[in-house]
Amino acid sequence: MNSVRQLDRSETVARVPNGLLAKLTGLAIVSLVPAIFWTGVLALVGFMLSINFSAQALFFVGLLIAIFLSIVFGSLALSSNSQN
Repeated sequence: MNSVRQLDRSETVARVPNGLLAKLTGLAIVSLVPAIFWTGVLALVGFMLSINFSAQALFFVGLLIAIFLSIVFGSLALSSNSQN
């Protein structure tokens, strides 16, 4: 006899209200991927032009890009939810 209870596939361990996990994942992808890409492009262009950006400067550029994109995407996501 197996004493371990088998979980039904419809059961979930943690329930996330209204697809919050999907929205947060989308927000992370939309803000972080372009921020990493453009920070890398800036570092590459600086390297090609013999300009040495500090790691702190590159970090803050990426951080500002990510914050800006998360604000824009967050406001668009909120406005699309209010229209439905």
